Amino acid sequence: MAKNIGGPTALEGVTSSVSSFRNAVQLLLALGELMPFKTYGRVVACLIGITCELCPGSAGFSVEPQSSTSVILISVDTLRADRLSCYGSRRAQTPHIDAMTRGGTLFSEVSAQAPLTLPSHVSLLTSTYPFANGIEDNGEQLAPGAVTLATVLKLRGYRTAAFVGAFVLDRRFGLSQGFDVYESPFDLHREAGRDPGEI
Repeated sequence: MAKNIGGPTALEGVTSSVSSFRNAVQLLLALGELMPFKTYGRVVACLIGITCELCPGSAGFSVEPQSSTSVILISVDTLRADRLSCYGSRRAQTPHIDAMTRGGTLFSEVSAQAPLTLPSHVSLLTSTYPFANGIEDNGEQLAPGAVTLATVLKLRGYRTAAFVGAFVLDRRFGLSQGFDVYESPFDLHREAGRDPGEI
């Protein structure tokens, strides 16, 4: 069940703060208010944010965007709704998420299609059940060419980015399909030995 909790004017402050990928990264890093992570190695929760911006006239896009709506999807493993102030927690202080929910849609009921991180996220991003997409366990790989939410948004003129904080969602498992940017702390080994100017 979804509840529309704001109009276009309520979202203006948030969308202006997500006007570039760099700003989107800063916004998603600010979402670290959810849990105190000391190191990526101790990350239990996974954060995947899909920030999409319209980019009419971009090379390779002939489809005219149908609206100027931004899409931000935040998924945090093992985070209960009662730990977010937008869902009524009086102890939690999550002002950045609260600001986004004031101008967007806040879901009051959500069902995961699988009890594991990768299969659940593949279902979420492909709109298919685990038995249909073939991903029923962590460590499996999504088939190349699978149609993802990022792929569909990109075809409609959006730029897409994901910022991942859980190893089970690393690009090697196929969820990076369709994203312009797919950043994961586990990609750092690929950058070792490269000239900093190339990165």
